[in-house]
Formats: sequence, structure tokens, C-alpha cells
Amino acid sequence: MKVPWKIAIVVVAILLAVMVCHNTRPRRLTAQDTLLATPVPAELATHEAVTGRSEQTSSLCVVSNVPLAGGFADADYRKREVTRLARQGAAERRTAVERAEHEGWDPRTETDSESSRLIAIRDGRPYVLITHNRNAGISIAVDRVRNTDPFNLSGSGRTIGLWDAGHALSTHQELAGRVSVMDGSPYWQGHSTHVGGTIGASGVVAMAIGMAPAVRIDSYDWNGDLSEMASRAMAVPGETNKIQVSNHSYGPSTGWVGLSPLRWYGTWGAQESDGFGSYETDAAELDTICWNAPYYQPFMSSGNDRSDSVPAEGEFFSYYDSGWRQTAYNSSIHPHADNWDNGGYDTIPTRGSAKNIVTVGCVNDAVSGGTRFLAGATMTSYSSWGPTDDGRVKPDLVANGDMV
Repeated sequence: MKVPWKIAIVVVAILLAVMVCHNTRPRRLTAQDTLLATPVPAELATHEAVTGRSEQTSSLCVVSNVPLAGGFADADYRKREVTRLARQGAAERRTAVERAEHEGWDPRTETDSESSRLIAIRDGRPYVLITHNRNAGISIAVDRVRNTDPFNLSGSGRTIGLWDAGHALSTHQELAGRVSVMDGSPYWQGHSTHVGGTIGASGVVAMAIGMAPAVRIDSYDWNGDLSEMASRAMAVPGETNKIQVSNHSYGPSTGWVGLSPLRWYGTWGAQESDGFGSYETDAAELDTICWNAPYYQPFMSSGNDRSDSVPAEGEFFSYYDSGWRQTAYNSSIHPHADNWDNGGYDTIPTRGSAKNIVTVGCVNDAVSGGTRFLAGATMTSYSSWGPTDDGRVKPDLVANGDMV
């Protein structure tokens, strides 16, 4: 069982612990770092019409008349951005679901191991979000500061944002009294609850204790995540009803996905998914949110794509071309395995390519005989690798996430 999406959680917990002692300002890329030499997503060509703010664009870069870092401290500007993102996301979801229904396919999937939801169809490509512990605490040395002198850190008095396929079960014995369902999400979800427990289980069962066992969790489903993040992200120190960190153990389906039959996500006709390593609309929006809220840090998983293989020769698989279709696999003309490039370079899905988030990869447990053993922190076979298409190193960090 591979669950590398959970490694984002353990790093979030470390940051939570640091926040208890220090209200420090996370480093942000400068305006030039963030905006210059940034590929322009096609959707941003009409940005001025949506936001009322002028933006000059070229084929190579964006030079934008944006506010200074911390722009969300201006309540009116934050409200406009939250409204824009909410309307934009809702319209894309509605249009995509209507198209899926017209084409006769299900815009959501649920299996024992993962969930997925269609949120957009862009440039002819479905944009589908998919869900991607005691040893975890030892591996990253949380056990040395959690409820331990002289630090005694537990997350008490702090709140983390948790976005996932659904909301965490607020009545779970390990989370009871500390989970708030923030967006009216109609159902709890097992993956979301497992993630919430890894972050903050109180230790009713000692082996299940989370990284920050007293932290409060504001739980959301992933519908409208960008607008919700923009509404909650802390722009200035001490801002009330805002959060400083959030966890996102999911990402866009990219390349080969292990449904039955196998499904390929990418522009049909290409031999590698164009979603890998690309800086697209959502990555740009994430960077804008972080730029406007410099005291907020989202953590996102790097993905699980590096070991995804192709169908057997002649085996049928699905691909999208104005509807899901099937054909027999022919290695001479059809897409490569996701790890075709020297064992899996350039397999970070687009959201993980954002510049101001922390993208987290997965290694094996660094534990031997119940103690920390860093030599055990070897790379898993499936955690996605960079670099991004514009040459940046990703992931930013790694932590243990296999068999958590």
C-alpha cells in the first residue's frame, strides 16, 4: 500500500510546532521572482475582464500591476479575489460536469484507496483532483519535541487548515472536539479523516498519536479550495480567524492512472502528459494567494506518478478526446510510461509546480528498532520527481510516507 500523500502532513506538523514558539514570516519570492519569466496560462489572458486590474502579458512573462506582498491585508481586495476565485471555480466545475454528463461519463470516482472529482476541462484536458503513525513522528524527530521537555509542543492554541476529498469525521475519538467543518461539506470521508488523524490524533490509542495532538483542524472539502484558501490565509501577524499553514494531500490526475481499464490524462497525441512540470492556471493562483498572504504556507504532495506503467501491448486503455474513448495500446505511437525519462524525472503535477508552496516528496521510514535511523530514509519507487519545466528543483522537502 503506497500512501505518499501523507508525507505533506508530517512536515506541516513541524511548522505548527515552530509556530507555537515563533510567529515568523515565511520567505516569499519577490515580485520579480514570482511574476517575471512566468509562462502565461491561456486563461489569464482575460484576467483584466475578471478582476478589473490591468495586466500586461507577453508570450514569455507576466508583468503585473499587483499590490505589494501582503495585499490580503486590504479586506476589500481580499474580498474581490475570493469572489473571483469562487465564481471562476464554480463556473468551471459546472461547465465540466455538464460536459461529462453530456458525454456519458462519471465526473467522480470512489474506490477503497482513493477518490477523485472533476473540477474543470481546460484546453481539451479533464482536470481531475485525486487523493494521493508513530514511525512518521520518529522519522522526522517530532517525538523529540512533542509533549517533551524542554519544548512540550503539541499544537495547542493553533489551527491548521485541512483540505481534502471530504471533511474529517469530527466525532472520531482521536479528533473529537477539535474538528470544525467549515464549508458545509455534506459528508465525512475516510481519506480526510486519516489525514486529519496523522496531523492531530490525540493519542487515545498511543500508536495512533498525531504530529500535533492538541491542534485544532478547520476541515474543508476540495471544491472551491483556492477561494477558501484566499479567504483564510494570514496576511499580517496576529490576524484573527486566519490560518498560517494548510495541508493538501491531493493533486491533479496526470499521466497514467490505475483505473480499470488504465486511463491516461494528457493531451491526446502527445507521448508524455503535458500536465507534468507545467506552470498552469492553478499554480499561478496559488502563488498569488501566497504573495498576498506572506504569513500563510500551504503544503502539497508531490504526487505518486513515478512508477505508473503503461498497459501491456494490445491491452485496451482509456484516453480523453472530446469524451473518454478506448483503444488498444501500441508502444510505438501511444504515451510512454510516466517514468520514461531516466527513471521518472519531470513527474510533478502542475499544482506541485507552484513557486511559493512547499511541495513534499516521499521517502521510506527512517526508523530502526524504534529509534531514528536516517539511513533508512531511502527514496520510494513512486514519489514524483522534478524538475519543473522551467528548471526549478522540486520537491522542496521529503518525509516518510510509505505504509503510514
